[in-house]
Order: sequence, then structure tokens, then C-alpha cells
Amino acid sequence: MLGCAPIPQAAAEPAAPRPTGRWIETWGAFAVSGTTGGAATGLRSKAEASRAAIADCAKDGARNCEVKMTYKNQCMAAMYFGPGYESRLRSAATADIASQGLERDCRAQVPNGVCEIIYTGCSEPIFEKY
Repeated sequence: MLGCAPIPQAAAEPAAPRPTGRWIETWGAFAVSGTTGGAATGLRSKAEASRAAIADCAKDGARNCEVKMTYKNQCMAAMYFGPGYESRLRSAATADIASQGLERDCRAQVPNGVCEIIYTGCSEPIFEKY
């Protein structure tokens, strides 16, 4: 006797993975005056990071602070090359990479320079779960 029976399904393809959250970009900034500097990291906008870096620079009374670098979802380093040279800034995926690049530049440009890292900071993206 013949009867009806369900036909076994072929292996179903798995559903595409669903996102569990989103990445939020963050900004950092570095400001300097003639005598001091200031930094900000982990802020939600370039403008907010710039304002915070200027405020950090000015907290001890500096009046002529200006933003020299902004960066998003990465790191930065600042290096003092020595007397008569401006401090140099570099951004990169990590603070170590930024520092190493500055070290190479300093040694090449100022063989007897001070070549001292004076600041490193990172502004990494934030994962926000749904």
C-alpha cells in the first residue's frame, strides 16, 4: 500500500548571523601652546575632542592653545626632538607604531637629538550591544 509521507528536507542553509551591536567611532585630539600641551581621547566627535584638548592644554593658564592633531579610532604619539625643534606628532594603529615612526624620524633628522616621547594616547571604537 502506498501512502503519503513528508519528504525529508535537504540540509537547510544556516541563516546569516545577525549583528549583536554596533561600533561607535571615537575621536582624540592633541593641542599645544608655546609652553604646554593637552590631550583628549574617546570622545564622540572631532569638535568635542578638539574642545577638550584645548581645555586640557589651558588648564594651567596657557592662553594660546591650538589643536595640532585630531584622530579617529586610532592612536597617536608626540615626541620632543630637542632644543630648536618643534615637537612632532604621528597617528597610527597603535601607540607603539606611532612612537617607533617618530623615533626613526628623529634619529634620521637629528642624530644627536633628545628624541623623547612626551605623550601617547589612543581613541578606540566602542562596541555597543543592542
